[in-house]
Parts: sequence; structure tokens; C-alpha cells
Amino acid sequence: MSNPVSAAIGTQRQFAIQPKSVYQQNLKQLSVGNGISFQTDHDAALLSKSLGILGGAVYDESIAADKREREQFTALEAEKLIAGKTPEDLAKFDRIQALQHSDKGYDLTDNPYAMATLDQSIGQVAAASAKERWASENPGTPKSINEAIQSYDGMLQETYGSFKESVRNGVAFDKGFYDGYQRDVLQVAHEAHQRINNEARAKGQRTCNVKLQGLVAGADTMDTEAFVQSFGEITRELQGYVKNSDEALKIIQGNLEVLAENGTSTEKLNAIKNTPYYGSDRKIGDELSFFKYYKKVSENVNYKVADDVYEACRNADGTVNWEKVEERLKALPATALSRGIPQVDLPRYSGDLDNLKPEFKAVLPSIGGLLSQLGYGDIAEYTSGYRDPERNAAAGGSPTSHHLNRDAVDIYIGSLSEEEQAEVEATFDPYFSEVLYHEVDNGGLHLHLGGYRGGLDDRADDTEVTASAYSPDRLDKIRSRLRAKDADAKRVAKERSEAVYNNTVQAVTQAETQEEALRLLDNSGIPLAKQNALRRSINAKFKAINQGNLSVEDQFYLKYEKGKLWTDMATLKEYERQMENEDTEIDDKFQDKANAAARRMNDYWKHCIPGYGKSESKKSETTESPVNNSADALMDEIKTKAVPQMIAKGMTRSEIEERLMKIAPRYGLNAATLLDSLELPNDIE
Repeated sequence: MSNPVSAAIGTQRQFAIQPKSVYQQNLKQLSVGNGISFQTDHDAALLSKSLGILGGAVYDESIAADKREREQFTALEAEKLIAGKTPEDLAKFDRIQALQHSDKGYDLTDNPYAMATLDQSIGQVAAASAKERWASENPGTPKSINEAIQSYDGMLQETYGSFKESVRNGVAFDKGFYDGYQRDVLQVAHEAHQRINNEARAKGQRTCNVKLQGLVAGADTMDTEAFVQSFGEITRELQGYVKNSDEALKIIQGNLEVLAENGTSTEKLNAIKNTPYYGSDRKIGDELSFFKYYKKVSENVNYKVADDVYEACRNADGTVNWEKVEERLKALPATALSRGIPQVDLPRYSGDLDNLKPEFKAVLPSIGGLLSQLGYGDIAEYTSGYRDPERNAAAGGSPTSHHLNRDAVDIYIGSLSEEEQAEVEATFDPYFSEVLYHEVDNGGLHLHLGGYRGGLDDRADDTEVTASAYSPDRLDKIRSRLRAKDADAKRVAKERSEAVYNNTVQAVTQAETQEEALRLLDNSGIPLAKQNALRRSINAKFKAINQGNLSVEDQFYLKYEKGKLWTDMATLKEYERQMENEDTEIDDKFQDKANAAARRMNDYWKHCIPGYGKSESKKSETTESPVNNSADALMDEIKTKAVPQMIAKGMTRSEIEERLMKIAPRYGLNAATLLDSLELPNDIE
């Protein structure tokens, strides 16, 4: 009787010569290859085991072949093929062509694992691109977490649909596409939750800040108790909208700065210092240094006192009556002129401050106050205090260091110039036997204060409403502000006087008659001395005009005062304005223009103050004999040769006229006739 197995499939010899691929194709483990199913693999495995004769060997060989196919194309190689491609590129990606021309050097299209791995990698890229697109297209805050997840799912399905037609192995693509779905959904939900919370916090912070701003704006209309109560309620509400105390502190600081900026009293600031902040055991004054707020209030008081004194002691023209000022300053209350030391607790970066001598430890706030007055309050911090012998040796300290005696501190205050070092040392020398600004090993530059002598117990009274301790030179600053007001008033008065004088000069020189000129002068209101000088000039000018006794110079300056004089005056006024502005650099061309204007005006005043009609053409002063040419020929030569040469040299109209007025008499020419006959171009002004 034949063997049922042999009858079914043949003999052992037949097995030995058959191609092994016939059996191996259905002996693979469960995979994503096309046409492979779990049932097929399971049946093949049962068959191979039932053969018994070569089942083990055939099965092992199928596993090895399967491994070889898997290793022919890995996920890394798939990533290389699709690297740099956009989702739009991958949706049209030709997988067959890519596998035919892979880096392996042979065709991989018959390898089911290659196609599956490639599709799985493309699925992963597609899912990642959907997530990136969702994040970029939805930067705002969603209404809810569900809305964010639904939005993400919609974009994911849209992306999936764009790849549907190009997928070769749907199972593999789905595996890559949905492999991180649960993780991505959780991340989207977390991101939405953060955005919603951040928006709620930001909205709450804005609301509290607006409330504080409104409270501060109306601080002057509220009594201190009501103000501080409202301030505390808002700050406690603020705690529910911040991640940490620093966020709340930033909002509180901004409003305290505005309160100090507008304030002339420390009363409300003092009350706020004791307001609970971020928990009942923490006070705002414990977290913030109020030095800069008190400093600002003290400056505001200085300005207010100076303004009040000025209004009480000003003269009619706005200048200051200094005798009255000193009387008012002497009447200021003593509390407004306190010289106590402000108390500022500097932060501790390192160092043992708790075990300092009690008398030294007690004056640490005074040390902080002095440094704050010098401008180092924002950066100063303690770096060392008491040291035991071991720590002192490690720090490179002297065996006789004051640190060992609990009588020294080191303070970082930044890098100082020689002048700044001298100022710091001069400030602390009266109170310490050792004041050093030096560099130590592993410690950098710092201020060393050792051997406390005493004298820092005169602490400022923070309850003093004018913050006088924060402005120890209050009287000097008040006087300085008053001097500035006095100088401004004098400058304005001078400018007003000069403007009136210039307008008067312009009016009287333009007058057609002597009577009109004198009437304008009498009504001008300029100083009497200047009136008399102008009156003599007016009388002399019209007398010379009436008698026909005008010299060449008289004619020239009469023409000058009708036109060029006012241009020169405007030039000098602009020059003076630029000179007063230290940021303005006057160029050489304008400097030359101003110099020429000043020279012409000086010559004009020298001529007109003695009076018209007193200067004559002095032909006798010429030492040269007239050139043996006719007057007409000379004038023609001057107009056709000399004048063009002067224009070419860059001389202005006024300079040319001055030059011709001086040289004409030397050649026996009438200067007035010569000037009248010239036609100078307008662009040489």
C-alpha cells in the first residue's frame, strides 16, 4: 500500500530536484507583502512539518531567504529614496522606477518587502506633513480640545486622500501613516490645552493690569487705605493668571513705576510694601527694592518745590528774585531736608552673611543704600561674608583677613573706571578700615569692605512723605532748576529785545521821510541809549539827503540798508541759532557767509552811527596817478574784465560792490555812477 503522502506529492527524490521557491513562497512569516496571508503561511507550515523528512531544513531555508529579501531594502534606504521630497512630490512618486534604479545596483521590483517598506516610509512622511500643516495653518487658540482634534483629523484624512491613487501596498502605507496616530493626537490635545490655558492666563493678566492702571491713574483722588486695599485685591486676583511669582511681579513693577512717576508722596508706596503678594506670608516689599520708586518721588518733590518757589519769586519779565528765593528755601521744614541713609537689601549670590558680627549685619541695608545712591543698586550683590579658616584658604584670603573675624563682605558691582573706583572708595572710607576694589583668584573684580568703624546707623525714614533721604542735595537741585528757569527767562527777554530792536531798525531805515522815521523810533519801546544812537543817524541821513551832500559811501550804504542789510541780519540770526545747538556742525561755506555778513554790518554801523554827510571821497589819499585813459574806457574795462574775474573767484554781489567803491576814486571814477551802471547776475548773492 502506497504512502498517502508519497501518493499525494511524490517521492523524496522529487523533492531533492524541485526548485525550492515553489515551497518557500508560502512558507514566509506573517508580513505586509502582496498576496501573503496568515492562513496561507499557517497551512504551509503544517504541511512542511507533516513531511517530516526535510521539513525542518526547508523551513529554515525559507526563513533565511525571507531574511535576505528583508535585508535587501531597509527603512533607511527607503528614507534615502524619498528624502527632500514634498508631500505633493510623494503623491506622484513612481515607486517602480525608483526600485528599478536603486543604489543596490539591481532591480528590486520583485521584492515584496522593498515595495512594502517604501510605502510604509511614504506613509510616515505623509502623516508628519499633515501634522506640520495643521500646526502652521492653525496658530491661534481653539475653542476647545475637541475642536483641535477634529481639525487635525480632517487634515489627516485630506492628506490620506491625496495619496490614495498612488499607493501600491495599502497595508504597508496604512501602517506607516497611522503608526504614530495616537501619539500625535495626544500631542495635538496637549498643544490645544496649552494654548487655551495661555490665552486664558494672558486675558486674565491683561484684565488685572488694566484694573491696576486705572487704580494708579486715580491714586490722587483716593485715600491711602482704600487705595492699598484695592491694590491688594487686584494683585491677589492676578495670582490665578500667572505661572509663577515673577510674572506677577513684572506687572506689579510696571504699575509701581507709573505710581512713582506721577507721585509727590511716599505714603501709598509705604503702604503697598506691606501688601501680601503671591501668598499671605510674602509681602511686595520683600520681593522688590523700592529705592528707585522713592528716588523718583524725591525728584518729583524737588521739581514741585522749585516750581512753587519760582511762581512766588519771579519778576515781571520772568527772571528770578534770588533774595526772595533764599527766604523761601530757609522756610522749608527740616523733615524735607533729611540726610538719612536709604535702606536697601542687596541680593546674596553667595557668602555667609548670617554669621557676621551683629553690628556689621545691622548696617548691610545701609551699605545697599549707599551703593544704590551711587547707581549700582541694580547689579550689586554679595559674594562673600564670614569665612572659616578652611574657606578663607580656599578663597586665597589673607591669614589676617577681616572675613575670619566676621567683619567683612565682598560685593560685586561690575567693572569700574578709575574715576568710579575713586568715588566708591571715598564714599565708604569714613566707615571701614579696608575699602578695596580688586580682583582675587576665582572671584573676579569686587568691592571689599572690612573693619567696620561705625557711622552707618543714620537710617532714612521711609515714612517721610517727600523722600528727602533719597535726595540729599535737595537744596542744590532746587537752586539748579531755578537757575535754569532764570536763564531761560533772560534768554527770552534778550531775544524779545533784539527782535524789537531789529524790527525798529528795519522800519526806520525803510521810512520815506524823517518825520515818519522819528515817529516809529519814539513808539518802538527800545532802550533810550539805542533810541538816541538811531535818532542821530536818522537826522544826519536826511540832512545829507536834503542838502545833496551824500558821499560815495553814503550812497552805497543807503542802498545796502534798503536790501542786503536784512539778508545779513537773517544770516547772523541763523548762525547764532546753529551755534547754540551743540549737535549742529557749521560747514565752511556757511561760516564764510556769516563772516562776510558780520563784516558788512560792522562797516554799516561804523558809517551810519557818526552820521551821514560827514565822509567824503578822498581822492587825495591815492598815491597812484590816474591811468592815462578816458573815464569811459576805464569803466568799460572794469565791467568787461575786472568784474567777470571777481565773479569767477566766487565773490558775492556785496563784495564786488565794496571792492569797486574803494578802487573807483583811485582812478578818478565816480563810484556811485560805476555801481549804477553794473548789471551783476542774481545768482552770485
